[in-house]
Amino acid sequence: MIQAVGQVVPLKLDVDRKEVAPIAAKYSVSAIPALFVIDADGKVIGTIEFTPEPAKFVSQLQRILSKHKPGSPPAGKKLTKR
Repeated sequence: MIQAVGQVVPLKLDVDRKEVAPIAAKYSVSAIPALFVIDADGKVIGTIEFTPEPAKFVSQLQRILSKHKPGSPPAGKKLTKR
């Protein structure tokens, strides 16, 4: 499983803490556990259905990561030159 998630940085937030409330609100966390895959720009590129089965979790994560390459625009968006 470690090899499968090597492209991501896991972060656990206690959404019940007052100082974390703005982050929970930004991502519309309405239930816990909530598992989001967020790119370097802070955009949600996928969500993962909570599962205690490592193989199922890794499969969902790999599917999300395969659709989003680092530095690529989100699905349906095109990069424009500035």
